[in-house]
Amino acid sequence: MPSYHVAREVEILASPQRVYEVLADYRTWKTWSPWLISEPEALVTVSDDPSSVGSQYAWKGKVTGEGELQHRKLAPKASLAYTCSLEATIFCSLASSL
Repeated sequence: MPSYHVAREVEILASPQRVYEVLADYRTWKTWSPWLISEPEALVTVSDDPSSVGSQYAWKGKVTGEGELQHRKLAPKASLAYTCSLEATIFCSLASSL
C-alpha cells in the first residue's frame, strides 16, 4: 500500500486548549469544515458523544462524496488521531503539536 505524507501549517491565535476543544468536538466541524464550504447542503451526521474516542462524523453529498471520520486517540493539548474513510478507502491521520 502506498504511503503519503501531507503537511500544512496554520498559525491560530488561540490557546492550545481551545484549539484542541474545537478539533476534538465533531459538533464544531459544521462551522469550519472545508468539505462543507464546498457543499453546505451536504448531509452531516455526528455521533451522540462527539468528543470521545470512537465518536463519528459522517457526510454525504453530490460534490463532497461520502465519508466518515472516527476518533482513534485524544490527548488534550498534545494530539488527536482519527480514521478517515472516503467512499470505501480508509486513511489514518494524526494531528499533533496543538
